[in-house]
Amino acid sequence: MVRIEFQSAISLYLIFTTIILLWLWLFKEKDEALRSSLKKGMQYIWECGICSYIYVDSIHKIISECPRCKSFNKREQGK
Repeated sequence: MVRIEFQSAISLYLIFTTIILLWLWLFKEKDEALRSSLKKGMQYIWECGICSYIYVDSIHKIISECPRCKSFNKREQGK
């Protein structure tokens, strides 16, 4: 049987608990950063209502011109 002092046991418990909490916090932050970057990138993706062409336009926010058929597309309010 391994003998360990009470102070050492408390110290090990606190160290391991802190490491686990830091690891969970970093994992959560990384997940939130990934989700926000994906959400931010989706605002630049447009789908043409005429030819169904999907394209990226990072300049325009409300109305964009399709590069394939040159028709104008308006951003829906929900997107």
